[in-house]
Amino acid sequence: MTIPAKPRPISDVDVPLSRLESDIKQLVARQRFQAGIAAEARHVMDPAEAAIETAFIQLAAEHPEACAVPKMTVRVCDRGEGRSYVGVTIRTVTVPATCPQCGGPRGADTVNAWRFCEDGEWYTVDRWTNPCGHVDMYAAVLREARAITEGGAA
Repeated sequence: MTIPAKPRPISDVDVPLSRLESDIKQLVARQRFQAGIAAEARHVMDPAEAAIETAFIQLAAEHPEACAVPKMTVRVCDRGEGRSYVGVTIRTVTVPATCPQCGGPRGADTVNAWRFCEDGEWYTVDRWTNPCGHVDMYAAVLREARAITEGGAA
C-alpha cells in the first residue's frame, strides 16, 4: 500500500466512517496513554504543518527528557533459551514502560516482589499487571531487553 503524497479528504475515503470508528477510538485511547510530547513524535507530520514540526524538533533538542520513552527496571526469571533445564537465574533488566503489543502503558506502578522456591532455593522476581490486559512473559521481557542492549534501541 502506498501513501498518497497529499492526504485525501475524508469524503474520498471509500470505507464507511462507521467501520473506522472503533479503530479511531482505539488509536485515540492509545495516544492518550502516551506521556506528553512523546506521543507527538509517533505522528507523521503534514508538510503544511512544517512550523509545528520545526517547533517539535527544537523542543526535542532543548528538552530530550520530554521525548524519552519512559522505562521500568524489573527482576525476571531466566530459565535459559533451550529445552533442557539449566536452573534459574534472576536478571534485572530495563525495558520501555510501554506494552510491546499495543503501545499502552505497562504496569510500572503495579510492580511488586514475588518469592518462589525452586530446587530448594528461594528466589525473588517482580510481577506486574498491564492496564491493557496483555501479559508480559518473562522470556519475552528478556528477549526485549536483549534486543535493546544489542541494538542500542530505546
